[in-house]
Amino acid sequence: MALLAFVAILIATSCSKKQKIEPESGVGKVGKGMNERQVQAELGKPDSKAGGIWKYQKKGIWVLFGNDGIMFNIHCRKPFAGTTKEGIGIGSSRLQVIKAFGTPTQTNQINATSENLWFAPLKISCTLDNDKITEIIVHLNG
Repeated sequence: MALLAFVAILIATSCSKKQKIEPESGVGKVGKGMNERQVQAELGKPDSKAGGIWKYQKKGIWVLFGNDGIMFNIHCRKPFAGTTKEGIGIGSSRLQVIKAFGTPTQTNQINATSENLWFAPLKISCTLDNDKITEIIVHLNG
C-alpha cells in the first residue's frame, strides 16, 4: 500500500513538472519580452551559445534572441515533454495538430519526409518528420 502511495506521488510530481507550451506567450516560465538575464534566471546556464541562439540540449529547448537581447523564438525539441493545452507535443501526429489548431496558414515541404506547418493566428509552427512533430516553435515577435 505504501508503495502505491509513493508511486502515485512520484507520477503526480513528474507530471506537474511538464512545461506548458503557450502560443504567443512562451514555454513554462519563459515568456514574451524576456531578456537574456531573465531567461538564464529561469532556465540556468545554457549548454551552448552560438550568436543569439542558446541551446538547452538536456531540456530540449532552444531560445533565440534578437540584437536587442530580447527573446523572439522558443524551439522545443526532443527530449522536451511539455504540451499545449490541447495536448500537442513532440511526437504528436500531423492529424492531431490539424485537429487541434485547424488548417495551417502555410505549409512548407522541407524534404521528402519533412514539412513545416505555420499557424499564423497562434504564432506557432511545427516541424514534422514522417507525419510526427519533431519541433514546435513559439514565435514571440510582433
